[in-house]
Amino acid sequence: MNIPCLKEYFAYSDRFFYFLAEGNGRVVFINSRLLSFTLSDKKIPDQLTSIFQDPPALERILDQCRQQSGILSAELAIRSAGGIVHAVAWEFSVCLTAAGEEQLQATGVLLTRNVSMVGGMAGKMADARKAYEQTTEGLWRFDSDEPVSVNEDPARIIAYWRNHSKLAECNDNMARMYGYEKAEELQGARLDEFIDFSDHQRMAGLQQFIQNRFKTTTVETREIDRYGRIKYFRNSMEGLVENGQITSVWGTQQDITGQREAEEKNRYLALLMENVSDIIISLDTNFQIVSWNKTAEELYGYSEKEAIGKRMAELLHINYPDGSGEKIYKEIIENSLPYLQPAVCCVIPVDKLQVISVQGKILPAKEWWKKNCSTARSFTAT
Repeated sequence: MNIPCLKEYFAYSDRFFYFLAEGNGRVVFINSRLLSFTLSDKKIPDQLTSIFQDPPALERILDQCRQQSGILSAELAIRSAGGIVHAVAWEFSVCLTAAGEEQLQATGVLLTRNVSMVGGMAGKMADARKAYEQTTEGLWRFDSDEPVSVNEDPARIIAYWRNHSKLAECNDNMARMYGYEKAEELQGARLDEFIDFSDHQRMAGLQQFIQNRFKTTTVETREIDRYGRIKYFRNSMEGLVENGQITSVWGTQQDITGQREAEEKNRYLALLMENVSDIIISLDTNFQIVSWNKTAEELYGYSEKEAIGKRMAELLHINYPDGSGEKIYKEIIENSLPYLQPAVCCVIPVDKLQVISVQGKILPAKEWWKKNCSTARSFTAT
């Protein structure tokens, strides 16, 4: 059973302890929660034994962990920076580095009088691991070929990341956002294969992230999936800074492509509505006017402000030559007919006769207006 390396997931946790060590017990990484809890000087120790109350017990657990696959649960006490001994529920496992080397990792939670290892704490750690693998968000980490000084100009940092940062780790859900099935298919890809660096608005978001000293920031990116389709993501990210240099950026992302496409469609329709030569009016199901374009203002004589909220019958008297207007609208409402076929009719606004061709449509709930919409074109001689 291959357990993923959970370093980036628990690196900034304020609830879980986490450490990563080599097979001989030499410390590779300790998260800030464990470091600040156990060491007053917050200096990373060389060996794990300096953290635990019973070093021989730790050695036995690490040996057992190396000899078995999967997760090993154990209760093992640590001593706080103030010298107080605390019981901790741990889950130990072996994970592989990018180079294929085995390392030992463990996630821990403080035990209290009210909660035992048999109770909910071990389950919470299991839930955290499950969240890493099954969350609906995409989880990712990009590493740079070489660390970059945090004091570099943001534009230079972004330029370096573009060509020298690669996806070191992600979950399957992120892979699916780009059209892949498994995380392994995506890992190793360069950053410039994801992000559209020509999008100035998104680049401004990345620059703001850098100016915030790589602290948690929400950044929207415009990217391309494996099929060349444009995707929009909302990323929550944080940088890993060591000795004044940024080495990695990790975070989560949500796919907001549908939301952005709907917004762009709305803007396009609004622009189209205001610039076409046809009359465009949209109504709610009670035939109250909810939109009224410039052409309607010019031909009917009512401003948009005057028309919005009024019923059509209050402003316009429509005479259908065949007298079928009421029947047509009734069929549309009762039978949910998608279209009103074109009909030539007479419209009398402000005591002025207009002969027009009218065509309408009932827009489904998911459509832009969510209302009835009609278009008209005047044939009145001028």
